[in-house]
Amino acid sequence: PTVGASVRYLTTWRRLRGFALLLCALGTPFPAVEGDSPLESALVRAYHDQTYWSSLWVTMQGLGEPGLAQLAEIARSGQLEARVMAMNIFGATPSLTGVVPLVAGLEDADAKVRVAAAGAVAAMLTNSWLRPELIGHGVAERMIELCFDVDGGVRAAAAKSLALFDPADGREALLTLLTDPDQPVREAAAFSLWLLGVFPPLETTVALLQDPGIPLRGWACRFLSKDTSDEASRALAVATHDVDPGMRRAALSAMRGRNQPEAIDALIDAMTDVDEYVRRTADSMLRRVTVPPEQQPRLEAQRAEQRRLYPSMAPVVPPGPPE
Repeated sequence: PTVGASVRYLTTWRRLRGFALLLCALGTPFPAVEGDSPLESALVRAYHDQTYWSSLWVTMQGLGEPGLAQLAEIARSGQLEARVMAMNIFGATPSLTGVVPLVAGLEDADAKVRVAAAGAVAAMLTNSWLRPELIGHGVAERMIELCFDVDGGVRAAAAKSLALFDPADGREALLTLLTDPDQPVREAAAFSLWLLGVFPPLETTVALLQDPGIPLRGWACRFLSKDTSDEASRALAVATHDVDPGMRRAALSAMRGRNQPEAIDALIDAMTDVDEYVRRTADSMLRRVTVPPEQQPRLEAQRAEQRRLYPSMAPVVPPGPPE
């Protein structure tokens, strides 16, 4: 059968997909049949059926530059689904041919294409030989602009990519995105800032401890773990009462080595937490601090209460000097 007919079979029998793709690969590039583009049809079907995506990507690998050149044309003027999948393929197939279509995709009128293009650019940035080409096309500046796109998915994708670019103005944009109304955008900004080694102002970080998203509160604990000030310790002490046990553990872990009274009080309080892993985290952190004499009676009282409530658990703070 013709290549076009083989592609049409994809909608009829799942088992014929591999055979149809093989026939597609034999056409270099995909020929147009009866006015239709088999490659564009395949891209649209891959958009709606992810089980087809990996096979299509392997086929594109086999077609090489001629296939990528045809893909670039579809990325410019094809159907929405085809444009999105073209961005994904360019991101998974690093080549100079994909640079211009991806840059154009960042300007696409549809947010789905802009999201896919931003993710593809981030993927291509992992290839050092393509970085100068991307930067030369002004992608870094465009990514900063996309941090303030009307679509939250675009803003999140742009925030993730900035960790790989690290442009001069990108850090300020990421700090601004920590207060974005969309939680995935805030998470992406916090992740990128952490990778860049940039820590938000203390006031901003403390505010993140009240974020409705648990991952954001976790990032706040990570940021505060690098700040040994009394204010940071007080904020972490409050976080040890979070409703989520994982967050309570994160706050306790961030107190490693802190000898401020607020930190030690929080560690002692956590000895009788209802969650076993929180109690054991408090145990571990208490081994790393020096409990002052005035707090020893309270520590002993909590130790006794812990043994009464949880007799199967080992003593929280064994005898001996702190590690």
